[in-house]
Amino acid sequence: MKKKITLELSDDELKALKSVCKDKNIKLFNTKLEKLLIEKNLSVNEISKTTGISRPTITRLIKGTSTGIQFKTLEVLCKYFHKTASEMIELLIKEK
Repeated sequence: MKKKITLELSDDELKALKSVCKDKNIKLFNTKLEKLLIEKNLSVNEISKTTGISRPTITRLIKGTSTGIQFKTLEVLCKYFHKTASEMIELLIKEK
């Protein structure tokens, strides 16, 4: 069972958390892009061309190798898929 948590962190606290997660091979968030691509029968190329987001960025978000997401990227993806930010990503801490 997954449990969602909300954290309010200062910039220094977030930096420290990211450092610990990187050292322990823990993922901070998970996008729902792969599921959406499958559901809508879309390719990375199609999303990249339509949204202007680079293929490597989309691929990292799908594979879960990204360490973060820019607000502009999230906003573009939300508009493209007609989803809210919370529908697009899961903020959770889970082992890779």
